[in-house]
Amino acid sequence: MITESEVAEIVMEAVGPEIPIQAPFLKRRHESEDGILIVSLPREENNELMMRSLNRAAAAVYLLCDGKRCIREIADALCGLIEAEDEQYVALEAVRIIRRLQTEGLLRRPGTTPGLTAHGTLV
Repeated sequence: MITESEVAEIVMEAVGPEIPIQAPFLKRRHESEDGILIVSLPREENNELMMRSLNRAAAAVYLLCDGKRCIREIADALCGLIEAEDEQYVALEAVRIIRRLQTEGLLRRPGTTPGLTAHGTLV
């Protein structure tokens, strides 16, 4: 049977040296005391703003995606920020959050050009 630690290592190897970066055209609108980060995305077709509210974990990951850190470094930094006892779990959560933020158009993968996602948001 595969252990959680082995799963975490497999996931980290699979994502490789990818360095996620915040998508252009995003503006931080509000950061509350609870660490909630709200970002707005201009919609291309009518220039309306779409709002996204991120919980503290997602906000922390989003802010760590500065284009300088790979996913493993982001996961390590997140472990340090929250003083996690279960680093494998936090690493897996960091990957999950990054993928979700990429799907929602808040982060982009390196080497991709800004464009429209399936959700109609600019990245």
